[in-house]
Amino acid sequence: MGILIRERGGDWQEPVMGYDSEKALQAIIHEHPSLVTGSLPGQADTVIACRELEGGVGPADVVVLDASGNLTLVECKLARNPEVRRKVIGQVLDYASRIWQMDADEFALAWAKASGGVSPFEALEDEDGLIRAAVAENLAAARFRIVLAVDGINDDLRRIVEFLNRITVPETGVIALELERASAGGTEVLIPTTFGTDFVEAKAAADPVARRARWSQEQFFEWCEENDPAGGPLARRLVTALLGRGFILEGGNGQRPSVNFGLTTAAYGLRWPVGIAARKDGVTVEIRFSDYKAIPELRDALAEAVESIPGIPVPVAQVRELGFEKRPSIPIRDFTPAHIDALPGAVARAFERAAADVQQA
Repeated sequence: MGILIRERGGDWQEPVMGYDSEKALQAIIHEHPSLVTGSLPGQADTVIACRELEGGVGPADVVVLDASGNLTLVECKLARNPEVRRKVIGQVLDYASRIWQMDADEFALAWAKASGGVSPFEALEDEDGLIRAAVAENLAAARFRIVLAVDGINDDLRRIVEFLNRITVPETGVIALELERASAGGTEVLIPTTFGTDFVEAKAAADPVARRARWSQEQFFEWCEENDPAGGPLARRLVTALLGRGFILEGGNGQRPSVNFGLTTAAYGLRWPVGIAARKDGVTVEIRFSDYKAIPELRDALAEAVESIPGIPVPVAQVRELGFEKRPSIPIRDFTPAHIDALPGAVARAFERAAADVQQA
């Protein structure tokens, strides 16, 4: 049975299926890298992506880096391309082998060259060098996730993915990501499907880095008490306020403790707009504007809601000037109890307002 699409109040019609080019598929993944990392085990919630990263043998289509230093290489192919079954495998493995030979500085230089001069560690605000250290470790160990992004998964591709996962080491996992696209008039629908995640999860269980335990709330508070006694009580107050407003908590799996706060809405699913992290100089609060830069109504509502809290030390104006590319990380000691009490409600209302704007459009 085919797909039918209609505008509200209009007639049902068959959409146009597929992409004009592989570049269009590449652009979607670059703008929404969580489509890739959301299906992989052990990935951090904050991710950035780079297109056409040069590895010495031609550029990789998309490279994704998360806040824990995990690397994912993405090769995009359309079903009509005869390379989808054979050459794509050789290409992506060749890219992986070239990146494997880089050190962290070379990787950062290649990323900056492909991304308008912005270092990935600067984009992720890696002030204490923990992300750089994790990237260096992953590069040296060839610890990559490889994603074959296509508009249609066939039996041949399934067989190749299963075989590659069987013969490669735990550090390397391969999945196929199908992004079926339908468009009609001004409406577009994207239908993601993955194959191979069960193989990757099984392999990751044998990898000591991939199976690194997530920090618990108690461990995070213990770190605060020992390393930031002034910020610790404020951190406890913010955690309590966020949980009381309906956010869910999940610990990070980086080298230092962190906790992330998610909110589920019908319009946007589960999102993680707030994080509290242990840094070299103490506890910091992150408002993840950059995660929503491609969702204008949500990023704007979030910015306005945070900005409406009198005197809050979040540099919203600077975030706007930088095109929502930054996710500010602010020492929690800069917040007052009033700021902390107001922040969870402001973030939640921003999601509610953005969802309402989408429904009215």
